[in-house]
Amino acid sequence: MTDTEAQDQDQSPEKSGVKEEKEKRTSRACLACRARKSSCKLPKTEDGKLTTPCARCKASGLECVIGSSNRGGRRVRKRTLDQAGLANNNVQQPRESPAISGASVHFTPDTLSSGQTHTGWPQSDYGPSLAQSGGGMEADLNPPAPAAIMLDPALQAADANARESLLANPATRESSTGTSGNIAFNDLQNPSDALGILAQIASNGEHNSGYGSSQYATTPNISVQLEYPLVREGRLSMSRILQLLQRYKYYYHPYFPIVPAATLDAANLSRTAREEPHLLTAILVIASRDLTDEPNIFISCSEHMRALVSALAAGGSGQVEAVEALLVLAEWTPYTSRSDAGHVGRGEEDREAWMHVGMALRIGYFLGLDRYSFHVRGDDVKDPQWQRKRLVWTACYISDRQISIRLGRAFWSRGPGPLTTLSKADFPMLAPAGPGDEDYASIFQATLELTLLFSNVHDVLYSNPGNSVRSHLSGGYIKYIDDFRSAIYGWKSVWGTLTCSAHLKATLLISYDYLRLYTNAFAFHATVKRALPQAQQNPEPRRSASTAPGRVFYNNVGAVGDARFIYEGLDAAKSLLSMMNTFVDPEKSLRYMPLRFYLYSIYAGVFLYRARCVGVLSADEEQSVRAMVKETVSRLERSAMGIQHPGNRYSQLLRLLWDKVEKKEHRRTQSTATLQNPYRPNSSISGATPTSNKSQDSPAVTELMGDFSWTDLDAIGNFAVNGNGGAAINDADWWSGFLPADSGNFLFDQLSNMEDWTNLGLQPSNEKALLIGGITHARKEWEALSSLLQLKEYGSGSREDFISRCKKGEYDDVTAIYRSNDSTAVTGPFDKELISVLPSKLEWICHNGAGYDNIDVLAATERNIQISSTPIAVDEATADTALFLLLGALRRITIPFLNVRKGDWRGKNFGLGHDPKNKVLGILGMGGIGTAVARRAKAFGMTIQYHNRNRLPEEKEHGAKYVSFEELLKTSDVLSLNLALNPSTRHIIAKPQFNIMKEGIVIVNTARGPIIDEAALVDALNSGKVFSAGLDVFEEEPKIHPGLLENENVVLLPHVGTATWETQKEMEVLVLDNLRSAVEGKGLLTQVPEQKKK
Repeated sequence: MTDTEAQDQDQSPEKSGVKEEKEKRTSRACLACRARKSSCKLPKTEDGKLTTPCARCKASGLECVIGSSNRGGRRVRKRTLDQAGLANNNVQQPRESPAISGASVHFTPDTLSSGQTHTGWPQSDYGPSLAQSGGGMEADLNPPAPAAIMLDPALQAADANARESLLANPATRESSTGTSGNIAFNDLQNPSDALGILAQIASNGEHNSGYGSSQYATTPNISVQLEYPLVREGRLSMSRILQLLQRYKYYYHPYFPIVPAATLDAANLSRTAREEPHLLTAILVIASRDLTDEPNIFISCSEHMRALVSALAAGGSGQVEAVEALLVLAEWTPYTSRSDAGHVGRGEEDREAWMHVGMALRIGYFLGLDRYSFHVRGDDVKDPQWQRKRLVWTACYISDRQISIRLGRAFWSRGPGPLTTLSKADFPMLAPAGPGDEDYASIFQATLELTLLFSNVHDVLYSNPGNSVRSHLSGGYIKYIDDFRSAIYGWKSVWGTLTCSAHLKATLLISYDYLRLYTNAFAFHATVKRALPQAQQNPEPRRSASTAPGRVFYNNVGAVGDARFIYEGLDAAKSLLSMMNTFVDPEKSLRYMPLRFYLYSIYAGVFLYRARCVGVLSADEEQSVRAMVKETVSRLERSAMGIQHPGNRYSQLLRLLWDKVEKKEHRRTQSTATLQNPYRPNSSISGATPTSNKSQDSPAVTELMGDFSWTDLDAIGNFAVNGNGGAAINDADWWSGFLPADSGNFLFDQLSNMEDWTNLGLQPSNEKALLIGGITHARKEWEALSSLLQLKEYGSGSREDFISRCKKGEYDDVTAIYRSNDSTAVTGPFDKELISVLPSKLEWICHNGAGYDNIDVLAATERNIQISSTPIAVDEATADTALFLLLGALRRITIPFLNVRKGDWRGKNFGLGHDPKNKVLGILGMGGIGTAVARRAKAFGMTIQYHNRNRLPEEKEHGAKYVSFEELLKTSDVLSLNLALNPSTRHIIAKPQFNIMKEGIVIVNTARGPIIDEAALVDALNSGKVFSAGLDVFEEEPKIHPGLLENENVVLLPHVGTATWETQKEMEVLVLDNLRSAVEGKGLLTQVPEQKKK
């Protein structure tokens, strides 16, 4: 008790005999007395409040500062191994910065969207030092505590308190690869364990030799750099890393939740960077994958990740976190997603995924993670990371099975697999931390059980190609499929009612539908295989074989023995696509899902295409399926962030495949299909001979050897783009196994060789489009044209450089040019000189702009080059601007604007303006913009009259009066100019026209500056002939006539008539629509009028 407290008790009302409320006990002392652990005698004011200085500080001349109370809160009285500085070989690590560890970091998904750029961080979350420190962190280095905690777990059992401390951070049971400072002699199982212990003892000796030296002296407020190469090299700031970490946590982690919560906690960033560099880098790579506006971040992270993985492959050190990092990379395949893999997805990501899984499993075996497949009593005491290791090893099994089966390669895992008795209780790391949290443990258990079923279906039905063929022909598979269907339904009855977030529930149901499809597709193909024409195995001439083709489902599906399997396969494929189209938001969910969910939708679409080829789908059902596939393609496109995103690449694959249905529809003669190969009728079925392949070979290989290949993405891609499987098209195995040929569609009977293949329209277009300048708002739509055209870009340069490239033939294969609205700054105007050097194959110039006066239309027409502009897209925005200028000019709005900003209120030169009501608006050029201006002006009570070269049909005049040009000038109160600039309209408003105008007229120009003679306009303004003018365009932009700048009666805008997000996007899309329409042979949508007359 302090002296102050004693004084309070002595003076209490109880001693004085007065019944008053007892004064609350205080425990305040100044910092100086508290440091000396002596009593602090603080004086009191008249009202009983403590004040400073205390007696000791007053006598010593010290500054007296009252310390804060230490009461309340959680006070840890026992030190753990980490706190004592002994957890990592007795080397004390710097503490986290208060800016990070002292506060919980909170983000909302909206703040982490890929399109946002964050320049600062909330002070309440991070404190003032974080946002300003960049890569630096403030930390206090405290002297270590005495080594009072013993290292041997057996000895610690004697002391209950010490044992409690041990359990907070016990010794591990790892072998030579462990990182714990504890030395476990009880788990010696092989020579490497002994060598590891010797190395650990030597390492401890090195660290202990410096124990107690000056490096542990108290050094407050030392700036410690985050121990991470990308920060040290200045390639990433710590604030950016924090943002990416939280972006991964919110968007990616829920779909594959193997990253520990502590790793995703921003408060632990320093520890994560130091102890888990592989996992942190993998998180940064994936989180930055979709930041297409900041490619340098992904490049920096991916380069560092590649270096780390290369070091692992070369035998570098890797712990559990390295396995987690590789599994995460395998799920999202970020490298291929940002590489030049091609505009059409063909399974290029699978190699990356398979290699990462393989390395993860090899490191897992080396770390002994396979031991955690089994329940071992005492795991929780011997190894503090047992939960994490069991989860990681189980995730290795899931990823290996899913990726290897998908790719058609042997499994990396040699066993043991996870026990069938594993439940969510075995994965406590994934259990919800509190009410309302996501139950990742249940989702993980459901995924594990589904993967076990998936593996069993593969092993029984697909693993051995010889058995698969015999099973196809004999029908011996029926019992197995029935059993698997029952097991799959059992899974659905248990997990179909799981309560979780909609997007996570959708992933489970999509996986369930894909397993149904995978299982029943075997029976579907068996039926097709049994229907193969026997002529394929008879050495007879080709024509005799083709005259009696085998037919599949010639009546209906119900007539086939395996009808129930075929029906269920179709239902599974349609259910999968329906789930994707209905319950998965493309921008908020699908965009961030692992690759496998994109591929499931592709497999379903390919299977339905195959079903259509063999006549399974009725006419009505086929139309429904087409609409479903079209919606899936649209959603995949919407999920894409850039041209290399899986959403874009695989949407193109599915689009190209089903586009063939449209292109070949007119050739179709019947709904049945022949599986006969007209090129090699004498060939036998490959794969019919049993092989000795291991049971761990997956279906994409075995199907190609004699079964169907609907999961072979490379073959699908080659077929969709080139019309064949990439190998010899006359291979009977290919035609009988993959995408059964439709005689009506492929015209086999008419083709004797492959010379006429391009006549079928299945070759990719050789036409190329060149973008000059940039595309800002419709970039995705531009990239989507890659399925139709080969795209080139000339984003920056000079006129001389562009002309030089054209002369050298660099663009000789270009047939269409997208001329952006900033292309003039790159190449200058498309005048006669430049048009003369454009590629000889050039057919179209699609210009982004309503005005096209910077293109020599005559020179282009002489070369048979067609030109389009974007008049429709700019109508509304330009009309809005015209109305703004009209009202501003009538009110001479510039004068009060300037006066208010100068602090002069209305000013001395303030004057009255005019109302638009009952005024006559004359519109010169009643096109799209002029009509939109008329609609707006009519709402203000104005009378509309107009003049065009030709009068509009009455229904398009909307009540406007057609007058001559002279009458328009003489009778209009306001004149709006909305006509195109060409030689005949240049200076159409000049001094003679001003002379016949009404006195006090208002001029509005949103068309082109040279339409008005600006010198004559200045004279008319100065003379009072023109009351005011509203101008958005000028004769010599960006220069403005000095007389206009000096005249306060003029409202001036810097050519911003179309400067809205919506209009700019609409303009760019219209250019692309013109380009697409032209290439497809439908002509330009908005061709310039001068060429329409030709």
